[in-house]
Amino acid sequence: MILIDIFFGRVILYISPLCPILAPFFSDYSIILKTHKVIENYSRASKAVCQVILTLNRMTCTMFPMSHQWFWDKFKAPILLLNFLLPFGAIWSLILSRVYGESTAGGFATSYKRAISWASLSRLQTIYITISIFATLIFTAITLHKLKSLRNRQKSAELCLCFVTFWITIGFCVVCSFWFLWVFCADCSYYYPSLFLWQFVSYDFLNVSTPIVMILINKQLRNQMFSRFFSTNKMQINHVTIVSELKV
Repeated sequence: MILIDIFFGRVILYISPLCPILAPFFSDYSIILKTHKVIENYSRASKAVCQVILTLNRMTCTMFPMSHQWFWDKFKAPILLLNFLLPFGAIWSLILSRVYGESTAGGFATSYKRAISWASLSRLQTIYITISIFATLIFTAITLHKLKSLRNRQKSAELCLCFVTFWITIGFCVVCSFWFLWVFCADCSYYYPSLFLWQFVSYDFLNVSTPIVMILINKQLRNQMFSRFFSTNKMQINHVTIVSELKV
């Protein structure tokens, strides 16, 4: 999703001079634009589904520490299948619709003509994100309650994961707020171009902040990521020191 956004979606949206060049090719139905929009929105819905599964995993880990691993190993295949199939519930209307390009907020973006009038993409995405937020809050609350009975070492690890979950939930709330304004605020039509751009920023916050938080709270992960960099710098410093001493 991030790579598609960087190398295609954001390029045609933010680089205005490309708009008149690409418009003749994408003004009507385009399989390239449809593929881009379907993959982009499938990834967004999939992220909401993954969030529910991850918080459910954390909850079962604290509630059933002895049988937790057995349960997830046994039902791994059905869970992966659900994770693959459920996001189609948010994009089935888009798959049936005609996707085309149009000038938006000074750039060039994808839009679509609904095949089914009541099944708007924004409404379906809002449903998925809202369910994800409520499920995350419920599962996290149960997890925090059960943490009281865990040993200190396990409790520390679970608290870190709960903090990450909480941060991701904030990201989903930011995304959901823009979708709600887009879908339900009839008086916000004047701000639609701004809302359209800000919903991309909200997804950027959700996508980028999660790995950053994971790195900040996980010392072992930081060591694995940066140990090679620091060890290389240390070797270079030692080499310079040895060479200087030899010259002297």
